[in-house]
Amino acid sequence: MADRISTSKVLLIQYGPTMTLAQFKAAFMPSVTEKTVRNQVARGDLPALIGGVFDTQQIGDWWESRCTGAAPRAA
Repeated sequence: MADRISTSKVLLIQYGPTMTLAQFKAAFMPSVTEKTVRNQVARGDLPALIGGVFDTQQIGDWWESRCTGAAPRAA
């Protein structure tokens, strides 16, 4: 068994396969405005919104790459 559970799996358990912008903001960037989050998505600093929601796998990969300093895996 793995020593740790990936962030993607934790997000999948907590939020399901997708996260709304409001859920993402509350979990990862509570002190910034929604407009700031949307601007970061538009710049490519965050995973893309697909149909108005984030894919939790992409969010997990993004978060882990920030924590480890590694580039996110290609989908």
